[in-house]
Amino acid sequence: KKIRKIDTLVLTHPDPDHLKGLNFIASNFAIGQFWDNGFFTDSETFLKLETTLLAKKTSWLFINEQSPPQTIDGVQISFFNPPLRMLSQSGSRSSSILNNHSLVMKLQFRNVSFLLPGDVEKEAEERMVKGEHSLKADLLKVPHHGSHSSSTVSFLERVKPAYAIVSVGDRNIGRLPHPEVLKRYQEIGARIFRTDQNGAITVMTDGEKIEVRTFR
Repeated sequence: KKIRKIDTLVLTHPDPDHLKGLNFIASNFAIGQFWDNGFFTDSETFLKLETTLLAKKTSWLFINEQSPPQTIDGVQISFFNPPLRMLSQSGSRSSSILNNHSLVMKLQFRNVSFLLPGDVEKEAEERMVKGEHSLKADLLKVPHHGSHSSSTVSFLERVKPAYAIVSVGDRNIGRLPHPEVLKRYQEIGARIFRTDQNGAITVMTDGEKIEVRTFR
């Protein structure tokens, strides 16, 4: 499709499985803005990405739940996580801390909404459920690749997605998505799509209906 520019490149949190590949994108495409949750790591991969973005003078925004909504081509983007008060900005952190500070976005286009929660786990899900945000969404990118530590019942009851998209590698080490998590989505009647079974997944909407295409 001869795409040469990405309006907004988003890093939900600097875990390797979300970070790797972004430096290639940042190096080979024009990037309008870069959004992340404000967490820095001293990993070689993150430092390379930082160097590329700074060299290209890319606009870099740190996002948290109090960041004002953004609108891109008619799509309103609201932010539900991370909390404003973070932990230390440097040094090593546990995977759980990084996950629970994932940037969480809700995309609304006319009457259709998508919720993209990164790798949030139970702690962050419960905090959002207790908050004032409207979590209801037509499509949910399944948190933390379908890990048992996420997709709590209370969270799914608030989101009530018609579609659930699981991003997970074939024959992955963690054997994700977890069977219990899949059962939770089945019980709420969500249509489940998985990258390990369906290949690349593209979601399109005109603001009224949703079309999911898979490429194996």
